[in-house]
Amino acid sequence: MNIIMKKLLAIFALLISAVALGVPSHSFATTTTTSNSITAGGLMSHPGSLTTTVDQTMTAVTVNYHFVGTPDQSTIKVYSWLGRILPSSSWLDRSNLLITIPQSSSPVTKDFSVTYDFNALGLISGDQYAFYLATGKTDSDFLITPQMTFTVGGTGGGSYTFVANGQSPGSTTGMYDERFTITPTVPLTQPTTVKILTEMTGGSNPHTRNIPNIAVSGSNPVSVTMDDLAPGTYQAHLFDAHSVQLMLIPFTITAGAGQGPYTFTATGQFAGQAPGTFQEGFTVKPTTSLAQAVTLTLKTFMNGAATTLVSTDTFPIGPGIAAVSPSTNDLGPGDYTAVIYEGGTSVGSADFKITSSVPGIVQVISHVNVPSTTATISGTLAATGADIPNAHLVVKFGEDLSHLTISPKVAFSGTIPHTGVAFTVASDPFDPAVSNLYYYQFDETTTGTTLGQGSFYINTPADQVGGAINPGAQPGTPTNQPPACVAGPFTDDTTNDKLCSTGATVKDLVKTAGTWTWKCTSSVIAYTPASCTASVTAAAAKPSDDKNPDNFLKNPLSSSLNSFPKIIAAIVNNIVLPIMIPFIALMLIYSGFLFVIARKKGSTDGYAVAKKTLMYTMIGAALVLGAFVVSNALQGTLNDLLAPTTTTQ
Repeated sequence: MNIIMKKLLAIFALLISAVALGVPSHSFATTTTTSNSITAGGLMSHPGSLTTTVDQTMTAVTVNYHFVGTPDQSTIKVYSWLGRILPSSSWLDRSNLLITIPQSSSPVTKDFSVTYDFNALGLISGDQYAFYLATGKTDSDFLITPQMTFTVGGTGGGSYTFVANGQSPGSTTGMYDERFTITPTVPLTQPTTVKILTEMTGGSNPHTRNIPNIAVSGSNPVSVTMDDLAPGTYQAHLFDAHSVQLMLIPFTITAGAGQGPYTFTATGQFAGQAPGTFQEGFTVKPTTSLAQAVTLTLKTFMNGAATTLVSTDTFPIGPGIAAVSPSTNDLGPGDYTAVIYEGGTSVGSADFKITSSVPGIVQVISHVNVPSTTATISGTLAATGADIPNAHLVVKFGEDLSHLTISPKVAFSGTIPHTGVAFTVASDPFDPAVSNLYYYQFDETTTGTTLGQGSFYINTPADQVGGAINPGAQPGTPTNQPPACVAGPFTDDTTNDKLCSTGATVKDLVKTAGTWTWKCTSSVIAYTPASCTASVTAAAAKPSDDKNPDNFLKNPLSSSLNSFPKIIAAIVNNIVLPIMIPFIALMLIYSGFLFVIARKKGSTDGYAVAKKTLMYTMIGAALVLGAFVVSNALQGTLNDLLAPTTTTQ
């Protein structure tokens, strides 16, 4: 009976190969096939895995095989078969013994290969060929690998990685979706299509499914989902546009794999990407170990008169993952409910509230030590309200605060509690040839908050928590020094910008008779405000006589035009004369032109018009000249009258 079954299987394999040899193939340059279990032909009793990679050049195809398995019942002989598909089907060679794998009781690993040289084998350019592995060299032997094809001289694209990414609950109860990713391993020369066919190899209800016309181009990965598969073992076949199989991978659908239950907790809001918006963070923890990686969906609903879906996102979780920390998209203030789903099944929910403000952060910088060329800064962080999850504190360095471009470092990453947490961060070495003075700034990226700033000198033994020391001893001008009071004396008209050191701000100013008190504060929260007190005297009275310039109405035109004669003279000299002198010259030319025309025509009327034009032009010139003389004479006379009298003794 066993001999009969083997003969039947051999005949069936021969029929498969004969049909396959008649299938046209799309040419390809490199194809990778991975089979995780050997179940064909004479290897059915030898569990193992076989990986095949195929590399094609313009003159040859090289096939590399990698076998891992336990041939525990008999020795395995592996032959290569080569046949032509188009333009006609025929076997070319089935006698090439590639490797003999001896019987073994323990796993063995074997690497072997075969090269099909186009010239040596007489292969014809443009024809399509197929190759296999088999357990012998006759029709009664068994195929080990499915059909793989190549075209002599072919340059098209057909090299892919084909991966099953894991299951998630399907839309039908008890069914599951499997996701696949197809990625060209070399850029395709032109867009093409592939298809996936899945067939169940086990289970009580075998069936096949397919996804046709999957568009691929360039080197871009493509993800597709095979919907509603029953639990069981499967094989997924990847075919090219001509129905030639490129790859084969196994996968398993497991009932209930990946399904929680989960604990799902809202951990607090933080600043969103858009101004005035916020995001809510969550923690998702499986309560039992997950059997398989799954993709969960986080949906956020705004509660009100009607429940509205406002945010949808997905995130992976799988075996060995203790917890994940997803978050919503940007949200405005309001009451919300977040729900996580496996497929279409809800596996957790949490209510939360977005308020109009995000918790603040208080940073205290306690030490800035730079004994050599490396700075070490330490201090504490504390949330002003609720704990801030997913915080990320980065410190940037630079030669000034506007160019913080030197090796940013992560100072803290995690939850900032309201009770406080310590941090310490060290810089990369600074170059003393560039500068001795450097600056730093802390930014918390989750809330978008800029925290402490400061400066320091390298190669300085003393702690520089208060800023760069001995600013006159080394190059550079440090900024952000601790706030300081400016010493008096002050008068009661002193402005606030005169009360504190540069960069400090006046707060809590109280003015009483003879004494002022105030505080000088800094934007650097590590600096303690300075308390100031000063005596204040009354400001000296200003002169009130009519010679006091402060009592004059300010002239919007010019401070020199402080009298009516000066204004008249300025108008005549700067407006009338520059315009009228050229105009008078033009009118003189014009009147002369009228005289010439009148003489040529012998017209008495023309002479009369020319005389009047000349007369009026001269009158106008006299008026302009008179205005100039009168305005300047008037200005000189008034200046003499208003000039102070000098008495000589």
